[in-house]
Amino acid sequence: MDTSSTHDRSGTTTRARRIRWLVVVALLGMLGLGAVPGTAGATTGDLVLTGVIDGPLTGGLPKAVELYVVNDIADLSEYGVAAAFNGNPAPAAPTFTFPAVPATAGDHIYLATESPQFTAFFGFSPDFTHGSATNINGDDAIVLYRSGAIVDVFGQPGVDGTGQPWEHLDGWAYRRGGTGQDGAVFVLDNWRFSGVDALDGLTTNTGANAFPAGTYSTEPDEPEEPEEPLGVLVHEAPSRPSWWATSRTAPPESPATSAASTCRRRTPTPTPTRPPPRACSCSTTSSTSPSATSSRSRAPWPSSTG
Repeated sequence: MDTSSTHDRSGTTTRARRIRWLVVVALLGMLGLGAVPGTAGATTGDLVLTGVIDGPLTGGLPKAVELYVVNDIADLSEYGVAAAFNGNPAPAAPTFTFPAVPATAGDHIYLATESPQFTAFFGFSPDFTHGSATNINGDDAIVLYRSGAIVDVFGQPGVDGTGQPWEHLDGWAYRRGGTGQDGAVFVLDNWRFSGVDALDGLTTNTGANAFPAGTYSTEPDEPEEPEEPLGVLVHEAPSRPSWWATSRTAPPESPATSAASTCRRRTPTPTPTRPPPRACSCSTTSSTSPSATSSRSRAPWPSSTG
């Protein structure tokens, strides 16, 4: 393969970003939160499936896959690609086999069904074309072979992807950094998705939902920045005055309102109180005397006046 035609679009990761990422991973481990997607293990193998797209142009174009060269490959013809359509199992052999050319570590390789619409959408031409190997509709699986054996896969061969978490009709799916190859078993958490119909209305690969071409790296993705929480209006009860803590009676009135309120206040009639008992003066005789008498004086109750 002419290495000048390959497209190395991976950005350079700065030292500061790497240090920040390592600090985040260390903190997650200390907190016992486990690994996040993209940190389960290092990239394995020399060639990895990194992206699939079902485009928004007429006919669902461009239809393509992106692959990343992890290590130098002397003979790319060891590898091939096939699609598992409509819930059918993976083919026994690749539909497309790469030519016998070398590939350089860091290259991103693009295989599409055709070139004109791919070029119009992305602004560069694909490295290879084949009419059926990537003729996917957003619900089909893609399989990567090496010497006839499956070494990586996107989607679940044998399962129709319609309604599945990996469906990407008129959209795309892209591998998380630091993951792959996954062998013959699809690992959903190693991929991120645009969502169905995310590319509708686009004529070029621009905008917030653009296919992230050439951004895969063997370095793990940095964790996504959490969104700032929306402001929430909380109704707070008014604070209580200082007198509340020591008294549950009405608050003291100010001098300005005391006089005005006096004329409207009715003084309740006091309730008569019972006087304390008076000392008893008793004259007693022997209890054995038949004429024993007892004389006691008691103050009369005061009359109650209404």
